[in-house]
Amino acid sequence: VGCIGCGICAKSCPFDAIHVEDKIAKIDYSKCLQCMICVEKCPTKAIKGNLNDRKKVTIEEDKCVGCTICKKQCKFDAIS
Repeated sequence: VGCIGCGICAKSCPFDAIHVEDKIAKIDYSKCLQCMICVEKCPTKAIKGNLNDRKKVTIEEDKCVGCTICKKQCKFDAIS
């Protein structure tokens, strides 16, 4: 299951770095300080963090539903 737009991550973010738009959580990386609270709070585990490499985004392929939202939102055209 991916993001369900519940807003728990946005409510838990102490830096106001997450907002839900069109029922999808969006992270403002200019405000995000990588505290990982959103990772802990996300009920569907749609937000992933890697404590060893905090800038690395991972996609768990077995949980992917093929909606292509990540591809549409990636401003670097890094997802296919």
